[in-house]
Amino acid sequence: MDTTGDLRFATVYISVLGEFDAKELTKGLKSASGYLRRELSRILNLRYTPELNFVLDDSIARGAHISKLLNELERNGGNHEEDTDN
Repeated sequence: MDTTGDLRFATVYISVLGEFDAKELTKGLKSASGYLRRELSRILNLRYTPELNFVLDDSIARGAHISKLLNELERNGGNHEEDTDN
């Protein structure tokens, strides 16, 4: 989560595993932002409760994809070395 210096605005990064509809997810979070702000104001002792902006964070999916590619390269590279030893 990132906040502005005066804590009036907060960007909340959301990671989701599995299949999902990004448009519906952000729409649902936006509609729940009022409730979430009320809950935050109840818990936090701040002059202003930040306005929440939700952003999908696909870094986990990108990391998993990169890991998969590296594993495939390692497997293919290992097979290539075995072929040259024979």
